[in-house]
Amino acid sequence: MEIWKICRALNNPIRLKLLREIMTSPKHAQNVVPAGERIGCKKSITSQYLKKLAEAGLLSVKRSGRYAFCSSSNLRRSPVARLQLALSEFFAETHPTSDDDAVSAAINALSHHGRVNILQIIAGQDGINFSNLAKSTDYPFATLRRQLGVLIEAGIIATGEDANGVRTYSLSSHLSQLPFVLVSLALDHRLTPNG
Repeated sequence: MEIWKICRALNNPIRLKLLREIMTSPKHAQNVVPAGERIGCKKSITSQYLKKLAEAGLLSVKRSGRYAFCSSSNLRRSPVARLQLALSEFFAETHPTSDDDAVSAAINALSHHGRVNILQIIAGQDGINFSNLAKSTDYPFATLRRQLGVLIEAGIIATGEDANGVRTYSLSSHLSQLPFVLVSLALDHRLTPNG
């Protein structure tokens, strides 16, 4: 599954809370209904959200009679295992009510295929200017500026200047662990962590 689809599934505070609830549970598998109730979510909404998370490969949902149980433990070999590990570490390090702006911004920024495409172009041509970036995409200028702005605001893309004073765009070197993993997955694992 493409990273923007996974980020789109995560780009909802209730789904993120639900995923936290399941991933931080000491139980191997959680019954869907109590997991949703603990975060104040109705059964029908919980089921819809779990379906989205399962479709994204972040959870496994199994039925046993009338009950549905979800877990993340049996997905360790899936393509999103690295993201699951980063999410587990993030959930363990942060309080359930805390709102990590950098993570939310990165998830939002990478939840659109166009922004992932722009990120991939910039990573392939570090220090690219707007004119060359526009030539590498088929987006109208206004759309490109808007999508680029989301990536910059999220701290994923950094701006600079070339020798002629023209603004350039490159991959940010100041990403925390979870946003780094998201960007890395968007770039097909071409990045290596800095120190």
